[in-house]
Amino acid sequence: MHRILTLVGLFLLAVSCQSPDKAENQSIHEEPNLVIYALDSAGAPAAITRMIHEAKSGNIWFTTFDGIYRYDGENYSRMPDEVSTARFFSLLEDVEGNLWFGSIGDGVYKFDGKDFQHITSKDGLYGDEITFIFQDSEGKIWFGANGGFSRYDGQCFQNYKLEAGTIVDVSSLRPTIMQAPPKPDNQSINEVNSIIEDRDGLFWIATRGGTFTFDGDEFKKLEHEDGPFANNRWILEDSLGDIWLGGHHGLWRFKDDAFTKISDNFIGYIFEDKAGNIWTSSDLRNGNGWGLSKIPQMQLASVKPEFEVIISGEGMVFGIEESSDGSIWYGTLEGSKRLQGQIFGRY
Repeated sequence: MHRILTLVGLFLLAVSCQSPDKAENQSIHEEPNLVIYALDSAGAPAAITRMIHEAKSGNIWFTTFDGIYRYDGENYSRMPDEVSTARFFSLLEDVEGNLWFGSIGDGVYKFDGKDFQHITSKDGLYGDEITFIFQDSEGKIWFGANGGFSRYDGQCFQNYKLEAGTIVDVSSLRPTIMQAPPKPDNQSINEVNSIIEDRDGLFWIATRGGTFTFDGDEFKKLEHEDGPFANNRWILEDSLGDIWLGGHHGLWRFKDDAFTKISDNFIGYIFEDKAGNIWTSSDLRNGNGWGLSKIPQMQLASVKPEFEVIISGEGMVFGIEESSDGSIWYGTLEGSKRLQGQIFGRY
């Protein structure tokens, strides 16, 4: 199970150039006394940090391009090289408390609190570049990959391929897939970016090539007023039951059976905190770099709610998490950062 694999290539978020000719309904709201600490705490991740999650145990986990890190509130520890030297991208804690880590090139690692189990395409997984992990209401684990995805019931994989603008069940090809991971015709448009199951049991699947819904029988490709939701990076259902879509087409909300565009900015991640505020990471444009923005909960009743830009000037901003102490954590190109009250620190 334990092995070291040399990875090929660097997997970065591609951002399309956009014209800034449409005004954004956002206000700059950076606090004047926010402090950015210049030094990392000892042992903290300093590489690209894609996902952050506070586990039921209270530990905070980070998937980075330098491996997996854990923070126990005082100290950081890193998954040893003897387990994997892969770049890690995605992260899930399942209902039983197991942690699943998706890598770029080395499949999936499941951690039960003591041991790591390694799962790859040789075991039936669709591919070894795992860009997203999700658990549905039946307890099945979905692994979004480059070119398709798998649904795993703990014993068998049901595999789907992104093909010619649609999704095809290729479970019958499992022996072939086990021998070698599938090779998409155009890898740059075939990554699975995000998957959710809404409260009605409908699945939403975001890929570079398009965004789909799945009712268990049929896949339907979604479109907005200007065309398909291509390169949608994140999907969220909030506590009100509204669906948020974000990517190169901007930020959209699906409410009352209709899509409304909220922002033109490229959106990388969407998160709802415990108070019901909606946070986004986005390219702010106009020389402001990437930033962390918030839509206050009281704004959500508006057709076009307004943003507050909390942090700007970042190179890129990735996964967002709220820890139990109320801090907001997020990933950057140089590790993780934390927003705590009016004190902004790099940890």
